[in-house]
Amino acid sequence: MRGQNEGNAVSPAGFSSINDRTIQAKRQLLDRLDELEIGASEADLFNIARQRTSLQEDLDMQQILRQRLLAASVTVTPLSPTEQTQLATRAALVDKAIADDSIVTADLQLVSQIAASAKGIGNILHNHTT
Repeated sequence: MRGQNEGNAVSPAGFSSINDRTIQAKRQLLDRLDELEIGASEADLFNIARQRTSLQEDLDMQQILRQRLLAASVTVTPLSPTEQTQLATRAALVDKAIADDSIVTADLQLVSQIAASAKGIGNILHNHTT
């Protein structure tokens, strides 16, 4: 996993890198939801609106976290082995989605999957910064 140091510590720079990639993915997901909205059924429009609201809230929180990570006073607490695995798995999915441009052609199910991974990353990062 990018940004990982020895043991279960992740540096603030490592968190910042993961956070920046997650912000990028969330912005792409919001763009894709706009595209999916065109010609969507009423049920899909409801799901798209729900996803958009959730993604925008998550994006806002990750941008706040980004500012905190850039601040000199941020402390990153160690991750458990389980959290390391979760972070690595979710970061790999988000990185792959960005690298493959799969967000651009994603259907609502894939958007939901990537968004869930990005949200999980945000939660882990938020829980380990003070």
